[in-house]
Amino acid sequence: MFTGSYDRAISFYRKALKENDRDYKLLFNIGLAYRKKGDKGKALSYFNKAKKYVERSDEEVFNKINANLQKLRSGE
Repeated sequence: MFTGSYDRAISFYRKALKENDRDYKLLFNIGLAYRKKGDKGKALSYFNKAKKYVERSDEEVFNKINANLQKLRSGE
């Protein structure tokens, strides 16, 4: 991901998302950028969307989504 330039990363990923709005990796990355930016509401929204579409066979991303959701819900 783009370090330090979260707005650029979000813009980049959202443009790519227009090709496939169910791409859980893009949704996860957008959520991560919003989390690092401090926008918990949008981060939660994108992590929840990513969780909805994640392929259960992609255990790594599934676990990362859940870990980030847990951190946000616990106030980290």
